Parts: sequence; structure tokens; C-alpha cells
Amino acid sequence: MNTPGNDAGGQEPDGRTVRLPKRPPRPPPPPPQPIGPAAPPPGPYPPQTGPRHAGPHLPPPGMGHLPPLPTAPPRRPRPPWLWPVVITSVAAVVIVAALGVFVFSGGDSSQQADAGTTAESAPTDTASSEPAAEPIPRSVMADGLLLSMPDAAKAIGVPTLVGSAAAGDKIYQKLASVSPIVDQDCSILAAAGDPSYEGSGWNDVRLQFLSTPRVEGQSTTLFDQAGVYFRNGAAAQKFLDATKAHWERCSNRSLNFRNTDDLNDVDSFFNVGPVSEDDGIIKITLTQEGGEGYACRRALKANNNLIIEMRVCGNNLPADVEAAVINPINEKIEAAH
Repeated sequence: MNTPGNDAGGQEPDGRTVRLPKRPPRPPPPPPQPIGPAAPPPGPYPPQTGPRHAGPHLPPPGMGHLPPLPTAPPRRPRPPWLWPVVITSVAAVVIVAALGVFVFSGGDSSQQADAGTTAESAPTDTASSEPAAEPIPRSVMADGLLLSMPDAAKAIGVPTLVGSAAAGDKIYQKLASVSPIVDQDCSILAAAGDPSYEGSGWNDVRLQFLSTPRVEGQSTTLFDQAGVYFRNGAAAQKFLDATKAHWERCSNRSLNFRNTDDLNDVDSFFNVGPVSEDDGIIKITLTQEGGEGYACRRALKANNNLIIEMRVCGNNLPADVEAAVINPINEKIEAAH
């Protein structure tokens, strides 16, 4: 008698032959599945009705889709005599890395960025360059650094000065906020303005805005004075040189100082004269078009790691007004250290 697993059949006790049903064949094993997301089923697909975006598809922010890393070849055993060299090299790398962290992380803890001053703090030619002067201490940045209102009035040739209408007579410890103008590449009218100092490495500032009393029908004389403290003399001199180059690019042309943020402001053109330098003071004059001689005089001077700034706008200004303002402030700096 056949076993139940065969399909040849067998006989019953009465002699009849019985055929057993055949087993269905086993299905073939499934094909290997590829690693990764499954492929889409075969089409057709319904047409897309949403908007199409031009350009390549970018991964979401973050690491994105990175390609697999190549498999490293098997490493050959290192001879025992190489281990001291390897250990010494690793120790040297660790020491250099620690020094690098100290060089780039240390320094001034001021809230203002010192970007751009690290490189110039070290002389490029130690054999030929003179040793850098010791920076003037920040203690000179006291409220007495700037001219008093009576002294400032005498320096610019007016009877009296008061606090400006917008800022009062307060001495500020932040830069001026400058509105954008039509000729923004030459925003050189304001003293101690953000565009000129941004990224220069300054650390501290004293800034004051004064003016003559406002009288109906008469022009008002405006006067700004500032002292700006840098970490070292190289950074201050670099800023002075960059400012002079900027002024020279904007000289001998007409500039429109209309405030582009104010829809009600009107065009205000100034003719910019040449840049000059006298006894370390760089100067420039901007004369208003149709202003009957109304002009603004800007001047800067560097004393080690300090920049002295002034601006005066008015009619019939003294010829030496820049030196009359900057030199007394410079004398205060010299007397303070």
C-alpha cells in the first residue's frame, strides 16, 4: 500500500482501486527585495493637477540624503617600532588644537564683535616693524572725554549749544542709527554711523548730538562729536584708512540724502568736495545744493586705539573748525594716560 504522501493511489479492502488527489506544486521562492524604498508600481498614473516647481528637488534642511561611505580597505598591521612616532604625532596634534582654541576663542569679552582685528594685532614683519604702542586704557572713555557744550560752542563759532531736538544733550554709548538714503553706497554724512563702523572691531563709544536753539526763519547749526574705542591701534588705523578711501570714492560728486524709508521725504542733494588731511585729521566738506552756503564738515583723527569724530553743519563755519574740535579732545586723551 502506498503512503499517503504518494499520488499513485491504493486499494480498498474490497479490491477497488482508489486514486489520491495530487498535491499542488510549491510556489517558487520570492525574488530578493532591493534595500531601500520600494519602487513605485507600474503605471499608468493619473495626471498631476497641482503646481509644478522649477529647478531640482532639494532635500529638507539638515543633513539631506548622503551617499554611502566607501568601505575602507583592510588595514595592514603596523610595525611595533612605529607606535612611539604615532603617539608623539597625536600628542602634537592635540597640543596645536588646544593652542588654536586659545588663539581664536580668547581676547576681548566686549559685546561688540572684534572681527577683522585679530590679524592686524600681530605684526607681519617682526624684524623690521616697531613694537606696537600699548593701547590706551578704556578708562579714558568717561563722560568728560567730549567737549562741554560751552567749549563746543566756542569751537564751532556759535553763541550757545543745546541738546538736539531728537536726542537731547545725552552722551550715548552706542553708535548712531542711520536711515538708508538714495546714494546708500556713500552714506557719509552722519558721524559715528553704523554703516561705517560695522565689522571694524570697535568696542566702546561716546556720542553726543547738539545744535543751536531753533529759531523760526533761521538755519540751525548741528554739531555731533564722538570718541570710539578700538581694541588696539592697528584696528583704529585700519578703520581710519578705510574711511579715507571710502570718502575719496564719494568725493567730487553729488549725493542724494533723501531717506528712502520715508515716503514723504524730499530729495536733498549735497555736493561733495575733495578729501584732505592736515596733522593727521582727515576732512571732507559736503555743501547743500540751493542751501545758500549751508555745508557739513566731517573730520576724523586716530590716536592709538581711539578714533575722534566730529560733524558740524551750518552757515559761515570757521575755516579751522575741524581742528578746533578734535585737538582739544585729543589733548584730553593724552592727559588721561
